[in-house]
Amino acid sequence: MGALLTVLVCVVLIRNMQAYLARRKLAEAESETARRQRIDREQAYAKIDRKSCPDCDRPLVTAEGLETNFCVHCGLTLYQHCGVCQTRNLAFNRFCMSCGSEGMGHAEMGAAALSSSAS
Repeated sequence: MGALLTVLVCVVLIRNMQAYLARRKLAEAESETARRQRIDREQAYAKIDRKSCPDCDRPLVTAEGLETNFCVHCGLTLYQHCGVCQTRNLAFNRFCMSCGSEGMGHAEMGAAALSSSAS
């Protein structure tokens, strides 16, 4: 009886994990804008402080001497540079920490500013 119960519990756990992984795959296929809208700013700050991604909850990978700007697991933008003063900010900030310019927290705007400054 105990072996049967163990097998049933394992089957349920495996199915739940498969369903979770399928949901994560669908979520990661969405645009970054849609994924970012689901994330509460305060929760994002707390998760980044705990060194985990605000979207996929996986640990943030860091390498000594390198700045981590994106989650290596799901690709979510975590940090971006201000389009005005180029200060590195959390991508969830609405305003730059250094110059106070508005428009932070929009990865598409930050990427557009970086690509236009590179031209």
